Amino acid sequence: MGKSRAGGQSAQRFERERERQKHEFFTQVADAVEGTFLSEPTVDGLVLGGTTITVDEFQKGDYLHHELRDRVLGVYPVEYATEQGLAQLVERAEDVLSDAQRRRERAALDRFFTALGRDGDVAYGTDATRTAIEYGAVDVLLVADAHPPETIRQLETATTNQGGECLVVSTDTDRGAQFETALGGLGALLRFPVE
Repeated sequence: MGKSRAGGQSAQRFERERERQKHEFFTQVADAVEGTFLSEPTVDGLVLGGTTITVDEFQKGDYLHHELRDRVLGVYPVEYATEQGLAQLVERAEDVLSDAQRRRERAALDRFFTALGRDGDVAYGTDATRTAIEYGAVDVLLVADAHPPETIRQLETATTNQGGECLVVSTDTDRGAQFETALGGLGALLRFPVE
């Protein structure tokens, strides 16, 4: 509903109607976010965008599920309620999103190297990792960004089709470079061992 008063309506009634519509919209947004991201364990963080007042009201209005509220990485003003606004949000949140991705990579590589050192359920190298994918044993696939994009897409598709997750590891970090150099930049944390 527009901001100007419709003929015959009192200002207070009009304001109540706007508040009702805003509440309904915020509820719809929160339901969509919850339906999309709450059950998705791979989502490490969310960013919120909108006009400064609107996004602040949404965040403070207790619309988001508490687990999702804990994943909010930042709030950013955007000028558009279109795809252009989403692009603007991603651009403004680039630093915080990159940091979250780096933390996720580091945690996955730490888990991988720890399991590798303990003879845990891991696979590494092209043959062993592809075999693990074929058996549906891959929980988290780690692929160095040095691999060709088409190869990464194929591995990701094969892994996600089996219910696993694919994480592309940056080789411009010490841990990522070690993963690429020592293990060929391809490995996996497994759900079960593959013989």
